[in-house]
Amino acid sequence: MDDRGHRVLVTGGTGFIGRYLVDALLGEGRHVRVLARSGGVHDLESRGVEIHAGDVTDPASLRGAAKGIDVIYHLAGAGHVGANSEAARRRLELINVGGVDNLANEALERGNITRFVHFSSTAAMGLIEGTADERSPCRPETPYQQSKYEGEQTVMRRYAEDGLPVVILRPSMVYGPGDRNTDFLSMCRLVKRGLFPVVASLKSLTPLVHVSDVVRAALPAANRGRVGEAYIITSERSHPVRELVEAIADGLGVPRGCVTVPRWALYAVAAGSEVISRLVGTPPALTRRRLKSILADRSFDISKAVEGLDYVPLTSLRDGVIGTIEWYKRMGYL
Repeated sequence: MDDRGHRVLVTGGTGFIGRYLVDALLGEGRHVRVLARSGGVHDLESRGVEIHAGDVTDPASLRGAAKGIDVIYHLAGAGHVGANSEAARRRLELINVGGVDNLANEALERGNITRFVHFSSTAAMGLIEGTADERSPCRPETPYQQSKYEGEQTVMRRYAEDGLPVVILRPSMVYGPGDRNTDFLSMCRLVKRGLFPVVASLKSLTPLVHVSDVVRAALPAANRGRVGEAYIITSERSHPVRELVEAIADGLGVPRGCVTVPRWALYAVAAGSEVISRLVGTPPALTRRRLKSILADRSFDISKAVEGLDYVPLTSLRDGVIGTIEWYKRMGYL
């Protein structure tokens, strides 16, 4: 076992991706410390995980969190791509930007961190059309996208000014057992009812990655990731929405099929949703900006991660979808 990165701090270790990462680190014999606010840690403690009570938005609570630590995996974050209110914007900035800076201060104060692996998202790049890689310009639009981009800018500034040994990972949409994100689950529920809309004449390539493959990239990032660099983490190819819908239908054991909807009709629904939300004072169920993102034909080149991290995504769409659906069923979500 490589002694570098033997003692690891994980923020967001009680979350979806975080729990998979903690499992993998324990499996490698690492000493794992998890930053946690409260609750949901008893099972971690029983497995030898050290808990540091704290919150990334509270600098005082972070004191000592990185003491004796070699590697930090920063997964703690907040928000949803559809969040669009001013209150949501402030919360996203507080956690996804301010929280990053607070944790960087703690890491730099300790002075012995060899890697600060910052989990961002391809959302930081904004709306992507066609195939993009790490050299593609970032054009974030929504509050969530902007907060993820600003979080990246924060750690890169600390790298340039203070020597923070940061490596940035940008996963696309992550799914798998344990995922309570409403996007993928909602898609499964619609497919189960035969109501999932597919826009006529569009293949709408959708990038997504199984949680086990994200962890497969995160582990080597602590040693082989180049400081000051970002890596896109997703599957080898993006999947047409129709292919994804068919995989979900097969996993559910329901007939393949979906409702084909003209693009203009969906935009009309989104516009109506925006009008209703203004009248009743609640967030819109669907916005035209969000719809534009959903319908974009998006694909990512993962060559940099393949070459630099020896990253090889191993989970097929079919296996990943079936495993996730089986977990949804066990939990009573489907």
